[in-house]
Amino acid sequence: KEMSNILISLSGVDIKNFATFNDDYSIFDEPEKAKCIYDKMKKFIIDLDKTAIDTILLAGNTGVGKTHLLECMTTLAISKGHLVKYSTAFNFNHDMLRYHCSKLEDKSELIEPYLSSDVLFLDDLGSENKIKNVTDEYLYLILNERMLNHKKTVITTNLNFDQIQDVYGERIFSRLMHKKQGLRIKMDGSDLRIKR
Repeated sequence: KEMSNILISLSGVDIKNFATFNDDYSIFDEPEKAKCIYDKMKKFIIDLDKTAIDTILLAGNTGVGKTHLLECMTTLAISKGHLVKYSTAFNFNHDMLRYHCSKLEDKSELIEPYLSSDVLFLDDLGSENKIKNVTDEYLYLILNERMLNHKKTVITTNLNFDQIQDVYGERIFSRLMHKKQGLRIKMDGSDLRIKR
């Protein structure tokens, strides 16, 4: 738990402010549908060591609850004793640029948490400014290595599936859309931040 908290704090977020699972879905446009998605993701974390699913992509418009769900999954995974790495796409991109420009002896500490954590949570893919020879290359490397080692990765994005292919290319798209090892969930509804 302490190691996960350290990895999360290195991403510039405070785990104390993260949401946790509860049974109140009344704010959602379709509470039953939201409950179904949240329950499925809760079960995914509880059964983490048993599931064949390695990559989950949560897609939808701004404010539909993707980041909130990611926070709930993160806090549950930590409480279950899993080693967790949480990062925004912006911080991921920044870390990969530092990795790309680092001396060989410094590289391992930058990329290792992204490769070896039990669960990697990557929030808001598509919001980062892509960096040539960095963003796509290291995102592919990390997704591919994690899938080969059956490490779990959960990603949120505002991009639709066609946009993901256009922005990140075939290799990344293929890994995110993998039929046997991947799960894609489209979250709908109005902006909950405005609704509140």
